[in-house]
Amino acid sequence: MVGIIVTGHGNFASGILSSLKLIAGEQEKLVGVDFTADDSTESLEIKLQEAIQGLECDEVLVLSDLAGGSPFKVSVMLSQKLFNKNIRVISGTNLGMTLETSLCRDGIGVDDLLDFAINSGISSIKTFELKDIEEDEDVEELDGI
Repeated sequence: MVGIIVTGHGNFASGILSSLKLIAGEQEKLVGVDFTADDSTESLEIKLQEAIQGLECDEVLVLSDLAGGSPFKVSVMLSQKLFNKNIRVISGTNLGMTLETSLCRDGIGVDDLLDFAINSGISSIKTFELKDIEEDEDVEELDGI
């Protein structure tokens, strides 16, 4: 199974994982690494490296919040530095992506999981559009949104 690390600024990672646990329960081989105001890039690197080692997986997918931010850059640097691990890094993580990716990773390699995560993240973005109710429709019969 591919290990997953969620990382981002502030409490992004712990917040996403809290929501994920509420929806889908505890997930194995999935950890979060927050980058708080008390951290430096050096302490973030140590936390990420410990998370990677703690997963005990040869393949790891890192889901980060922003491309170019410290969690993303440090994760990319570690993906190049840790030759004994196959690490891929994505930015733009959202809850839908994290949920689907964590639930659908059995029997799939990190490269395929990366593609799946990207597609899942894109498809989880939706917009609400208010539609006109036709005059002959009974408003009381409508189910939710």
